Amino acid sequence: MMLINGGVQLFVGLIMLVMLPINNAAASSTRDHFNEMYRDCVTREGGYLNNGIIAMCTQEVIDAVLVRLEHRVEEMSQPRVFHGASEGFDEYDREQRALFQSGVEEYQRSILQVCRYMGYHIGSPANPLCVMDMMVNLLAILDDYDRK
Repeated sequence: MMLINGGVQLFVGLIMLVMLPINNAAASSTRDHFNEMYRDCVTREGGYLNNGIIAMCTQEVIDAVLVRLEHRVEEMSQPRVFHGASEGFDEYDREQRALFQSGVEEYQRSILQVCRYMGYHIGSPANPLCVMDMMVNLLAILDDYDRK
């Protein structure tokens, strides 16, 4: 049993080493920031990965991501002023921003559903790691949005 648990920890550790650094150059600063935050947490807690440290450090990163994600969605949802735009266009703009916000919320719920399955299928540490990675990816995509 100890060998299996150690194998799961090694597997999860390898997933973390592979999943977070995979990125494109434009969004790397967002991913790098949260990758460093996770490493700092693990180091602060002794540097050894176990289920408790994985859960604690991923939750720390997820909390920070959710704060930034909420701010980013709010920032991107601010109405823009279009001089000379018709009332119909303004209404359309509001509808699109509402769809964007609800789409991000639906995407977050989908992430939780997919990752819940990963936790069931692979093992419990996979769930928070999956949520963390997918939320960081979502934030990186939104951070990269204005650069394109």
